[in-house]
Amino acid sequence: IEKIDLVHSFWLNETALLAEKVRSKHNIPHLCTLMGQDALPSNRYLKLFKHTQMNLVTLSAFHKKKLLQVRPLENPKVIPWGIVKEDVLEKINKNRPLDLICASSLISLKRVHLFIDLIRDLLPFHPHLKAEVIGGGVLFQALNEQIIRLNLQDNILLTNALERKECLKKMSVSKILIHTSSYESQGYVINEALANGCNVIAMSKGVTVSNEFQNLTLVNSYDDLKSIALNLLKNSKMKESSEVPYKMEDTVKEYLKLYTNLVE
Repeated sequence: IEKIDLVHSFWLNETALLAEKVRSKHNIPHLCTLMGQDALPSNRYLKLFKHTQMNLVTLSAFHKKKLLQVRPLENPKVIPWGIVKEDVLEKINKNRPLDLICASSLISLKRVHLFIDLIRDLLPFHPHLKAEVIGGGVLFQALNEQIIRLNLQDNILLTNALERKECLKKMSVSKILIHTSSYESQGYVINEALANGCNVIAMSKGVTVSNEFQNLTLVNSYDDLKSIALNLLKNSKMKESSEVPYKMEDTVKEYLKLYTNLVE
């Protein structure tokens, strides 16, 4: 077997625990990338790893801030996940029959019920609105019942989870992606949507792309979400190109740089 120089785990949970055993056995550095809610106080592994020498990476400045609230002595790196070239829409599809789309796990954290409420509130202004929710999860039935209760069956299609390529295709024919999650370490779906030509309105605090991306709007309230959505739907002009907040090549370069520093 070749010499092991470094062990890299993803999620601060059981995988990091196993990686710590590898680190101890081979006396090598351990790098752990936190991927989401593992930065929150509810993660019991944060206490288990209290006295270790792990090198930590977070996905955004917001993600790092959340971790430091629990472990203030840490100094994690911030390395966002980038988009690979194959996922970027090279030519904008101007035929976008879907007005709004939501791609999300159907769990309470994601607040997909707000997307359904949004469609209800936009209908008086846009009675022929077409929207779709893509995702699976424990709230599938509850959200379906909400759609029926609000009589939105002709306006919202609730699909189950799709393969990633199929989801990206849906984005390529959608005008606006709505992201209602209350917490995201990065919000990768936002990057995917921007890369595939969508306007994006996000309520998540985990999004840290800069203001130079004209097709992304961050909002702090439902009222702002509704207002921005109305304004975008009034605008019939399609954008000229996709926007790529982060490239996978840049992500790889940052990790290679970190690997090199750790093994020297």
